[in-house]
Amino acid sequence: MKKNKTKIRATFGIRVLFVLCAMALGATLFYTGALEKKKTDQWKVFQDVYKKTYDTLLSVKIKDAEAAGQKDDLEKWSTLSREIRLTDAGMKVVYLPDTQSRDLCTTCHLSMENPLFKDQNNPLKSHPPEIIRNHPVSRYGCTLCHHGQGVGLTPDKAHGYEANWETPRIPLKYAQSTCLECHENVYGLKGAEQAAAGRALFMEKGCYGCHDAQVMKGLPKFSTPFNALSKKISGKAWVVKWIENPRKIRPETLMPAFRLDKAQREDLAAYLFAMKDPKGLALYPADLSGSSSLGRKIFAEKACAACHSDVSGKNGLTRRIPLLTDAGLKMNGNWLYNWVKDPRAINPDTWMPRLELTADDMKHLTAYLRSLSAPSVRSLLSFKVGRGDQAKGRILVQRQGCLGCHPVQGSTDPAKIGVGVWDVAGKRLEELPFGNSSVPHTKWDWIFNKIATPAIYKTVDMPMAMPDFDLKTEEVQNLTVFYLFNRLKNLPEPYIVREKPGQAEKEKGEWMLGHFNCKGCHAVLDKDIPRIDAYLEKKSMVPPRIVDELEKVRPDWLFSYLNRPTAMRPWLAIRMPSFNLTSPDKETLIRHLHSLMPKEKQIACPVPYEYGLVKSDYTKENLDMGEYRFRSDKCMQCHPVSFTGVLPEGKNLEDMSIDLMIAKSRLRYPWVKDFLRNPDKYAGAGTKMPFVFYTPDKAPRIPDPEDWIERTALFVMFMDKVPEPMKEEETTRKVETFDFEEY
Repeated sequence: MKKNKTKIRATFGIRVLFVLCAMALGATLFYTGALEKKKTDQWKVFQDVYKKTYDTLLSVKIKDAEAAGQKDDLEKWSTLSREIRLTDAGMKVVYLPDTQSRDLCTTCHLSMENPLFKDQNNPLKSHPPEIIRNHPVSRYGCTLCHHGQGVGLTPDKAHGYEANWETPRIPLKYAQSTCLECHENVYGLKGAEQAAAGRALFMEKGCYGCHDAQVMKGLPKFSTPFNALSKKISGKAWVVKWIENPRKIRPETLMPAFRLDKAQREDLAAYLFAMKDPKGLALYPADLSGSSSLGRKIFAEKACAACHSDVSGKNGLTRRIPLLTDAGLKMNGNWLYNWVKDPRAINPDTWMPRLELTADDMKHLTAYLRSLSAPSVRSLLSFKVGRGDQAKGRILVQRQGCLGCHPVQGSTDPAKIGVGVWDVAGKRLEELPFGNSSVPHTKWDWIFNKIATPAIYKTVDMPMAMPDFDLKTEEVQNLTVFYLFNRLKNLPEPYIVREKPGQAEKEKGEWMLGHFNCKGCHAVLDKDIPRIDAYLEKKSMVPPRIVDELEKVRPDWLFSYLNRPTAMRPWLAIRMPSFNLTSPDKETLIRHLHSLMPKEKQIACPVPYEYGLVKSDYTKENLDMGEYRFRSDKCMQCHPVSFTGVLPEGKNLEDMSIDLMIAKSRLRYPWVKDFLRNPDKYAGAGTKMPFVFYTPDKAPRIPDPEDWIERTALFVMFMDKVPEPMKEEETTRKVETFDFEEY
């Protein structure tokens, strides 16, 4: 028996609907594919624009060459024009097998190495030539330095802006951060100025106290020791108010604000004032009977204002150097006296030099400093200080990282509380805590805002101990560049540039110039104006320029002088202080000063050795004639010549210059001759040395000036006795009368 088979068929309406849906889906897929293809083929559009732009630029060059009649240039530009019209660029690939990287970037950025495109917009803008010259695309590609996804053909994919790509292209303002992925040290590296500035700021601001980083080793602690703090600070009120907001007391201080409440600040003060001194600091009895007005004069004469605040409260030379406008409110008189007497007796690691002071100088200077009590600060200290909890204060000192900057003599250095720079550089984006902030989710934005506003990511579960620093936007940006990728990549050795010995030494030398504030008193470079220049009434009292100093002085003399400065103008109150320099420090500083000179001068004036002159190599006649010139030009009127350094009677201090008896051990012979030729050029435009042998326009003032310059310079270099002043009859030439009538 047959079963009936029932056929089920869709209605006509359903079939029509199905066809329409299929057509819509097909159209959508086709449109989507077309859009994607259009995006993917965008590189072809860029290449067409490149060819047209290049042809236009070459046409201009051809016309210019024709107008100027330059046949070689005309041929060159014409050949390039023919070639570009016939060339089909196609897809460009840079493959680096040893780094396993493959870049298609030059498919769009065709003009990267073409200087004619320097004024075009991206992607046709040429790369800065000073960088690409040392990083050719064929050798380094693009993504090693700029990051991104080099195999993408659309801008978003190529630049790594896809959600699953870990290393998107770095914004231009942070581009130098990747220099630190291949270069161990970026100091002096062209094209890495921001990264180098960030590295210098990291050291200058004392960041190394809490964070490890690839910077100079052996940097000193940044601030005063906590030992015997109660002997230094006048009272707990100052400490409590200082910790609350250091910049309210001293606007330019580098001490950050720690966001602590009053009770916590009182706990800290209690602990710090109870801290014992393991070395048992012994303060000598102080003479506090000095004169404040005399002390103010000594403050000026000894050039204290070259580094510290002046009496009007002007800022110190750097933010690291304390203002003294509230010294009388902050410091005990007994401690002050002992500090000005010998800073290193209190703190062996201090950066403060030892001044040449008499007992009277010390008591008067102490009296002046005790008189400085800024009313704005005094008004802040009129409050009652609670007892505080020492145990809680000790925990706060450790938790807030106070020991990163403030040492405790006699104790071991604690571990740093902050994350190392290279650890931050190695973190993935998802490992960075953004908290409840609205900061854009990029690594550079996270670092920038963390440095600018440390508490921005704070939550109940994630406290932020890092204090608030008063940094400018440019400083934050440079530190961000230093932090962002400060970690050597896992690359083959040929890609890694190791730190060079000379590079490290030069960086140390520059750091020392800032660390010891040499520019407060001396012009080191041509355009420098020393801070002290504004405080001394008589310009002849200003310390000497040390521009191209190693062209002028012998390295062995400078080494000895830095070891123990001796007075070259004993009649002046201002003195070169004695710094706590090791022998390697002195050698580094001398080599750095040498490196600041032009290359030709570095070659002509070697360091460390300078061969001395031998007297027997020169005739007695030449030396005698040099002595005659020295005496007849009355050099001793301005340059005392003595073994004792005592100023001759009746001399005006304004007219006095350095004792020439030390010239043979101090000066280089070629420099002496150059100085005699052109005093302004070699001693600065402010020198009082007259033009004796030539006019300022280089016209001879006397016959045979070069011969006389050599003889005079030789006499100065061999002078071993005090010359007798020229007598009147020696300077008057006798002329016989002539009888014309008899003739």
